[in-house]
Amino acid sequence: MIAIRQLTDCFAVAAAPAVDGLKAIAAQGFLTVIDVRTEAEGSSAAAPADLLGAARAAGLSYIHIPATKHDLLTDAVLAQMSVALQAAPGQVLAVCASGQRAAIVWAAATARREPVEKILATLARAGFDLAFLRDDLDAQAHRQHWNDAVPVSSASAATQSQLVAA
Repeated sequence: MIAIRQLTDCFAVAAAPAVDGLKAIAAQGFLTVIDVRTEAEGSSAAAPADLLGAARAAGLSYIHIPATKHDLLTDAVLAQMSVALQAAPGQVLAVCASGQRAAIVWAAATARREPVEKILATLARAGFDLAFLRDDLDAQAHRQHWNDAVPVSSASAATQSQLVAA
């Protein structure tokens, strides 16, 4: 079983599971899996395409938001994560190679609507020392104000389509 780090009442992160681990994840009360790994990532966990079918078989919604370490803080990735967080029902488990990248994407997306200090405290309680992200999270907090005048991006629309399909 994978180690799951609970960040909020309804959001947790972990390393990507093997296909046969998704039933156990569903049994723990998770309803949605958000996978931030890219297709090209090599790991012992199942490929994103394999997790999609297994998640559906386990009764889970599956959302794929591929993000490399270089595009974690891009508008495209964060817009998709924001939409997924707002639309996903119940408990959400976000996965990547270790759980840290998923935590960073959650933190940056959440910084657009919650205080940065609260986010850093939440990460610390879950065992993530990500204080080095403070400036990036502050930038995301201000970015929301810049984005208020911009219409919903195509990335958000793509994520909404994935939620409907799942």
